Amino acid sequence: MRIFLFILISLVTNTWSQSSDMREIEIDFMQMCEDEANNHLEPCNELETKTLPIEIDKDLQKILFQDSPILRKNESCLAIKELAQKNTLPITLFKTDNTGDLWKIKFSFGFTRTDYSKTDMQLKTSAMDIIVRDFEFQERTSSSYYDPANWTEPQDTLRWIDEPTNTFNLSIQKNKNVFYITIFHPKFLKLAGQEKQVTGTLDGAPVNEKLNLDNQLGWNYFGNTYRQLDWQIGYGRSFTLSEKDKKTFTYTPRLNAGISTGRNLSAFRGVEKQAPSQIMGLNASIGQRFEYEYGRYYVYLDDEVTFSNLNHSFMDGTAKYNMLYNHLSLGVGITLYERKRQKSRATRQSSLMDPL
Repeated sequence: MRIFLFILISLVTNTWSQSSDMREIEIDFMQMCEDEANNHLEPCNELETKTLPIEIDKDLQKILFQDSPILRKNESCLAIKELAQKNTLPITLFKTDNTGDLWKIKFSFGFTRTDYSKTDMQLKTSAMDIIVRDFEFQERTSSSYYDPANWTEPQDTLRWIDEPTNTFNLSIQKNKNVFYITIFHPKFLKLAGQEKQVTGTLDGAPVNEKLNLDNQLGWNYFGNTYRQLDWQIGYGRSFTLSEKDKKTFTYTPRLNAGISTGRNLSAFRGVEKQAPSQIMGLNASIGQRFEYEYGRYYVYLDDEVTFSNLNHSFMDGTAKYNMLYNHLSLGVGITLYERKRQKSRATRQSSLMDPL
């Protein structure tokens, strides 16, 4: 019966929203108290008791608990009857709620495939000042390092982390807001056998015709693979699609921006040259991320489109071009730190009563 009384207190006080409704609710509650008291002939000190592990308003504590943390049935009836005679404002007793912020720090790692769009490339060296129209790249994934059969040296056991086109991601989440630090390792090469329109000046003579870039132009190799990295910071908004037990499925659209770095390696007319490490340009991306989380661990699928404006060393001159590429990453992650919302008990919505 005490449990019923406790529940009824919560229901009454949660619906006690207007003074015009207060009197009717009080009458019903006091009638219950009187029935409760009449049904128990034992002295109050012999009634069963229950300790309530709660924190409530000090003024209410004086009424309900007196000098003891023990709540007795008859005492509570008298206390509520006295409370009903006062000019009280709406109160909320024993209401459990979530408070505070949800914080998460997560790390993920995954293999990435990339599709590069065509672009116009401007090459400027001592031998030429040309624009190659609709230049094409091809990706190099280096995925063979994931196969232990290809590990011939001890250091190969760790090269699956560094060599393939992987994406590393550190995220800090506050409630639904997610902040990202992303490092992506793209690898792109000149597609062999291209025949493209070339305009400008070549060996001091004007040119405006289709040329085979390998045979006629003598452009043997062009690769941005060594230390080629996209460094980005980003923001996303997380939406929970489903949640059950320890399993959570979320969707996060996000925006990222940063810089591209690397060392271009090229070969032109039989001469090979490795450029120094440098900042190549700026990049920005828009993407979406799906995560399926079980406890601390999760798998993810990340789909992004990135635009880069690059200007870097090429032979004894420079190469300038824009890049638009779509990259799809599939990987795993772990929650390094989590602070969940705290359970708290609200004691009241407004001033409880006049001072005793």
